[in-house]
Amino acid sequence: MTSPYRTGPPRNKTISPFVVSLLSRLGWAGLAASFLLLCTSIVSYIGRWDIIAAASFFPFWTWGIAGLGLAVTGWFFNRAHRSFLVLCLMWATAISFLSDDLSRFLVSFFQAPQSSRKNERLAQLRVVTLNCSGQSAAAGEVASENPDLVLLQESPPEDAVARLAKELYGGHGGYLYGFDCSIISRGPVYPLPAPKGAHFTRAGVHVQGGREIEVASIRLSPPEIRFDLWDPACWTAHYIDRLGRREQLAELLTEHNRSDDGRLRIVGGDFNVPGGDGILRMIEPAMKDSFREAGAGWGNSAINDLPVSRPDQIWISKSCRARAVRTKQSSFSDHRMVITDLDLE
Repeated sequence: MTSPYRTGPPRNKTISPFVVSLLSRLGWAGLAASFLLLCTSIVSYIGRWDIIAAASFFPFWTWGIAGLGLAVTGWFFNRAHRSFLVLCLMWATAISFLSDDLSRFLVSFFQAPQSSRKNERLAQLRVVTLNCSGQSAAAGEVASENPDLVLLQESPPEDAVARLAKELYGGHGGYLYGFDCSIISRGPVYPLPAPKGAHFTRAGVHVQGGREIEVASIRLSPPEIRFDLWDPACWTAHYIDRLGRREQLAELLTEHNRSDDGRLRIVGGDFNVPGGDGILRMIEPAMKDSFREAGAGWGNSAINDLPVSRPDQIWISKSCRARAVRTKQSSFSDHRMVITDLDLE
């Protein structure tokens, strides 16, 4: 006796079994391609090797969009619901943990608000860094944040830097001008050695309580902008470009090691690499990324109107503590400023 109830999916008699089989195979191929891209992306972003700089140049979530698109395509042809849902969950987990910008954005929702009460036992410092695009008006925007230390890149002319130092601190502050990078401080500033043609300016800065900090305002070379990943020349160009910035950063770290006298250190500015980039591991043994410790909200700083990357960063000595880190939109620059509040032990 034939059951009156249909136990399987509805059959479309107009579609031949060959077409049904082909669509099913296409569906499984889409799911398999998504899974393969997921595994490859995870390994690549954990390793961040120079040879694959062309791929890790993109935020991880862009690969997530591509992977989820493949998964949806696979599901559309195959209707393998369980496999599709598991794959989507795996992508969502990977995106949450490996997207430098998104991971901190999500964590900040669950962070307890920082106390505004001043801790008398610790020196506190507000550091602001901004790529000014050479605009004096952009540099002037930092004044609204009442900073103790200002790091400028693509610095405006020296007279503009001097005026800003006087506006911020009267006759009590100091500054050190560099053709590309400048430093302004609430306390006295004196230059420290730096190689000729370097992409940074180094200074010793006196802060609250007579403490002395070694500070570097940095701007590494602009990144290679190529998206034609199907062309081997693109991968070669990104690889060579990464090595160039690695050498520039090594110059700064060499100077640090020469003067390793136990002073607190702050390195901030436009690294021209995304957060978590492979070259930043050169700094990690002695310093930490302040945004990863205390970032709140969307921390990307470039470009100003559509921030999809975090080249503007502030790194601090392991003995310092970042209490709060945030970005603020600029009215005159193509970068957002980064504001970091620190406790100095």
